[in-house]
Amino acid sequence: MPEITAIEKEKELLRDEIISTKRCQVQFFIVSITAFGALLEYILANFYKNYEPNAFKPMYLVPLCILLPMWLIFVYKTITITRMVGYYMILEEAIYSNLQINFIGWENSMAEYREHYTFYWKKHILAHISNFSRSFKAGKMKFLKYVLGVVIEVLGYIFPINPLNYWEVINGVYFWLSVLCLALSLGVRNFSSLLIEIQSLSLGLNKDTGMLIGFIAVLIISGLNFMSLYSVTKGSRSYKGNKDHFKDLLIIRDVTDHMYQ
Repeated sequence: MPEITAIEKEKELLRDEIISTKRCQVQFFIVSITAFGALLEYILANFYKNYEPNAFKPMYLVPLCILLPMWLIFVYKTITITRMVGYYMILEEAIYSNLQINFIGWENSMAEYREHYTFYWKKHILAHISNFSRSFKAGKMKFLKYVLGVVIEVLGYIFPINPLNYWEVINGVYFWLSVLCLALSLGVRNFSSLLIEIQSLSLGLNKDTGMLIGFIAVLIISGLNFMSLYSVTKGSRSYKGNKDHFKDLLIIRDVTDHMYQ
């Protein structure tokens, strides 16, 4: 069938694109870490010996100008990959299973996807807020169970334990390098003093504007990226989630069932 031939050709092209994007993502991470290390080394070489410690400490926030945008781009590439894989899974079912799709091509399918699901993440956030509110009203035990689940989820991204999921591992690397910049700029020497300094920033006790901006930027971007990572691993932007989205858009029907209707 001509349509199956077109689907097979697009599947092969899309597979090459997925592999290329994953390779590009890893290379992008390597470049970003190299740039971060080079900038940090430059700061140490040019400011550490020539200035008073308190005078050059804010310079440690400068690498965040590279690190945080690149972290956001890395996560965006992850979202792009899961979209392509979700569509790829639909093409596989169209070729190898008794499924018929309204095949309109990748770009047209993405146009439909953007129209219907661009702001789908807002529903995900609202669902979390709703669950939080319901658990709070349901009683202390359910509320504590919900909060504990969220904390465990966040800790899993801060301390990734699955080395096979390179998205989580690299996300953790970006997070801890951001924390390193904050720690160096605050002049802390151990983890407990870092927690004390972060507490003073969050409570507004530390009036240093640069430190406060850096802390807020890391907090916001970390939160956004953790939510995105949850979405692409377990939520609406996962492989299965995107597959379901494209299935709804392309109106898939079982050919065998259709024949006997």
